[in-house]
Amino acid sequence: VRELANVFEHATILSDVPPVLPEHFPRHFHDRRPKKDLRQLGPISLKELELVAIRQAMERHGGNRTAAAEELGVSPKTLYNKLSQEELSGARKSA
Repeated sequence: VRELANVFEHATILSDVPPVLPEHFPRHFHDRRPKKDLRQLGPISLKELELVAIRQAMERHGGNRTAAAEELGVSPKTLYNKLSQEELSGARKSA
């Protein structure tokens, strides 16, 4: 919610007069829309949904972690940690 409030504040400052237009929002905000209808995934936990978003961002950026992290609005270190957790979780499941 704080991030959304900050985005609107940013857009309001950049627009001289109403209405606030899409070009007034930060660039990364435009790219943060669901790419698929989430209902297609069926019942899914937030952690699983997060991993889906990470995998899709990584695919869109050809494995470039920095670009994927920027799109997702997280630091590259956070993305690296999330990917490491996923790898560890996958290794535990197959053991």
